[in-house]
Amino acid sequence: MSRHNLSTVIGFEFFRTVKKRRFWITTLAIPVALVIVFALVILSNQSTSTTAKAQKNAHLSFTYTDDSGLVTDTLAATYGGTKTTDGARAIAEVKTGTVDAYFVFPVDPVTQPVRVYGTDKGIFENGKYDAVAKQILIAAAQQKISSPQLTALAQGNVAIISQTYRDGKVSGGLNAVIPPLLFLLIFYVSIVLLGNQMLSSTLEEKENRVTEMILTT
Repeated sequence: MSRHNLSTVIGFEFFRTVKKRRFWITTLAIPVALVIVFALVILSNQSTSTTAKAQKNAHLSFTYTDDSGLVTDTLAATYGGTKTTDGARAIAEVKTGTVDAYFVFPVDPVTQPVRVYGTDKGIFENGKYDAVAKQILIAAAQQKISSPQLTALAQGNVAIISQTYRDGKVSGGLNAVIPPLLFLLIFYVSIVLLGNQMLSSTLEEKENRVTEMILTT
């Protein structure tokens, strides 16, 4: 009789808890929140990368003056630029909307800022002016180097394979850190879920009177 009562109690408690919406909300709230946060971070990074690439490759109608001697007419023309010698007129054309922007490349772009004058196209669209100006200088520097290998090195496009040792043996590196981190994550999630269960059990203490009645039959 006691085994029958025990199974009845276990089944009653299990189905009573599982059928409650609050149980699933408290159990799945943290995992769902973590998934949403990671998804937002990934989407944000992809959107930022796509926007930066699009701005860098944007085609504008702009005028420019170059005191550094780095930017050639051919290079500027590929981005929609035309060289000018009248800076005041170029700024006036930007104000009237005749051209999209006016770039002023200084004698030494490393130590002196590049001045950009552009028509206001919104907070997010205005970033393309700076991106195009930087890309023009990068392309001009690559043309001056005139060596694919040196250009790749200047951009930091270098593949490196590293290997470390501990006590005379090859260390695991990042792979050795992942299992403890996973264990810590599982331990943290378990504590949170058990804490929610304990809180729910405390709030449902009055409902346990039904269980006591079953046990005393």
